[in-house]
Amino acid sequence: QRVIFAQAARDERAERDAIENLSIRYVKRTAKIPPEWFSADAQYIILAGLSAYSSTLDVMNVFGDARGKFRITAKDMIPSFSEDVLFFNEWIVRINDPQQLKQVIDHISRTTYCGQPLAARHASHALVKLRLSTIADPSEDDGRTLVVKGFPEGVPVHRVMDSFRHYELEDVWIEHVLLEGTEKIRCFIRMRMSSEQEAHRAVREKNRKHFSGRSLLVTVGTQHQDPILGDRERIR
Repeated sequence: QRVIFAQAARDERAERDAIENLSIRYVKRTAKIPPEWFSADAQYIILAGLSAYSSTLDVMNVFGDARGKFRITAKDMIPSFSEDVLFFNEWIVRINDPQQLKQVIDHISRTTYCGQPLAARHASHALVKLRLSTIADPSEDDGRTLVVKGFPEGVPVHRVMDSFRHYELEDVWIEHVLLEGTEKIRCFIRMRMSSEQEAHRAVREKNRKHFSGRSLLVTVGTQHQDPILGDRERIR
């Protein structure tokens, strides 16, 4: 039993050393809209009523067979976050044909998902620009880089990192997003894992887990708000 405890202690020290040996860099950028997500010619809606654990797959399921009619793909769906970087349980959906805006809203308003009624409303370009300009940098999305948010202000980064010491990390950095014309800053921790499998394992085990009185939000990249409900490959 002593040997087991000694081995566990050595493993723990090795994990902590691996975390502490990672140099943390800071990236500051001004809030900007990812050009592939915003078009002045498109219209946008806010889709509300899905679970806090919903993913792009759930939004696809909401449209069902109407996806083809409305020409909506997963690239048209972006999760919406509040000012303190908490998931709103809302999604921004881009409507590429403005003439179909009312039809899409009517379709969602008649739809229930997992027993819950859904709602949709038109989103102005100003609101969409605000929501999309204050997300983590999507250019870093490579399938194995996590976005970690939801931690309380003032908590040392090493404390957050310490809760990820059981995972294989290759790189860690802090992303500060400066909102133009204000003094507001959004802060994200980005963690590049050793593989996509390791990244998804971290999301399954850490997303929505309590940390210093808050719930950590851990996603693979910017656009994917999940996958705590798991690896659902098939669209129902």
